[in-house]
Amino acid sequence: MSIYRRSKTGPYWIRISISGHRIQETTGTTDREAAKEFERTESERAWRELKLGDRSAVQWREAAAALADRNP
Repeated sequence: MSIYRRSKTGPYWIRISISGHRIQETTGTTDREAAKEFERTESERAWRELKLGDRSAVQWREAAAALADRNP
């Protein structure tokens, strides 16, 4: 796992690898401590999803839109 920047003034990015699955995404912040917290929570979420089969909670808007698309 690592936290890095692509440019000196840009946001931090994270790179996580869990059981061969790679996750690379922006943290959306230039604060290093907030980026570390984001990395920790994202790593925990990904681990639970990959190892335990937990599914992320779906937001109400997404679920309602998917239901509306299925029922004309």
